[in-house]
Amino acid sequence: MNPLAGIPIPHNSRVESSIAVMKKGKQVWCEKLMAINSSQLNAMMEISKENNVYLMEAFWSRFNPGLSEIKGKNERGLNGESIHIKADFSHKQNLEDITGRNFNIILFGAIAFLGFFILL
Repeated sequence: MNPLAGIPIPHNSRVESSIAVMKKGKQVWCEKLMAINSSQLNAMMEISKENNVYLMEAFWSRFNPGLSEIKGKNERGLNGESIHIKADFSHKQNLEDITGRNFNIILFGAIAFLGFFILL
C-alpha cells in the first residue's frame, strides 16, 4: 500500500494540495469538505484513478468507536426500537463578525463546517 497523506488544511487549498499529493503516488485522506463543487471533486477523482491511489473524505465521526458500538447494538436489537431521533450540533457564534467561520467565503461558512454532523 502506498503512503497515506492527510489533508487537514483550509478549504481553499485542499483540492490543489490533494491533487499534488496524489500525483506523487500517495493515498489521500482529505478533510471535509473535500471540494467546494462537483468540478473540483471530479478533477480529484480523475487524478486518483490516473495514479491508482485512494481518495477518501476524512469524517472523524464515521469511524468513532462509540458510534460503531451503538450501531452494532442497534443492528443486533439490543437497544430496543428507535421511536424518535433528534440531532443538534452548535457552538457560540458572533454574528457581528463577518470575517469569521460563519460567513467567510474562503472557508465556505458554517454550513460546510457544521452541516454534516447532524446527518449521522
